[in-house]
Amino acid sequence: MPPSAAPKNVPKSSQSKQRRKQPRLPGKSGMKHDSNASRTIATDRAVYFFRPKEEHGYLSQWYISPFTNGVHSYENAEQYMMHQKGVLFAPDSPATSSILETTNPRDIRALGRMIPNFDEAIWKRERLRIVTEGSRLKFKQNEILKTQLLATGDNELVEASPFDRIWGVGFSAKSAPMKRAKWGENLLGKALMAVRQELKEESGDELKGEPTPRRDLLGSQLSNSSNQTSLRGQPDLPGHVVLPLPSPAQANVILSLPLL
Repeated sequence: MPPSAAPKNVPKSSQSKQRRKQPRLPGKSGMKHDSNASRTIATDRAVYFFRPKEEHGYLSQWYISPFTNGVHSYENAEQYMMHQKGVLFAPDSPATSSILETTNPRDIRALGRMIPNFDEAIWKRERLRIVTEGSRLKFKQNEILKTQLLATGDNELVEASPFDRIWGVGFSAKSAPMKRAKWGENLLGKALMAVRQELKEESGDELKGEPTPRRDLLGSQLSNSSNQTSLRGQPDLPGHVVLPLPSPAQANVILSLPLL
């Protein structure tokens, strides 16, 4: 027989395309350990979010989610961040007070850029703390949002903003998986994952705090009760009183004392 060859009815161009076309996995899959929070993040199952009306929009800073810090009320996490920025640099500035009177996130962001006395070094030091605090208040005071956040499990949370390489990764949800090596800082995603871990630990503590019967104490009480019942069932001896006294081993000792 002649050497095997490609079927005549299949064009060579089609064969070459079939050879070249290989399934491409989106990004590097695996697990990433976050040493700061002692948790493992599933980087191959990332949850991407961006605009509040898109999928997973509840994670956005612009998502409407009223909460309070005990002093002021906020309509969204963006308002909290920008107001705290104003408190940090210029608490008496008109821009700072105007942020509290504005609910539109876009306008709030514009006011935040007008805050005087801004210091880049100080802001870099404090910004993640402020956003984490705002996210903590947001999710602790909104039970539905809290449930949604916990439902993300250990998946990596990623702000897929193509316009922001500080709070996001600088890429859209579509292109981010293939561009992981070029990602920005994703500070908002990190803040959200930190709050999620706190909520998980608190939920675990609540479960541990449920009262459970102690076998040693319960067994001791049952034993004492049984002993006392058996003593009461004995006939009284004339001229004697039977007194049960506790011993270090929590046992009853019968002590007979003659009556005077």
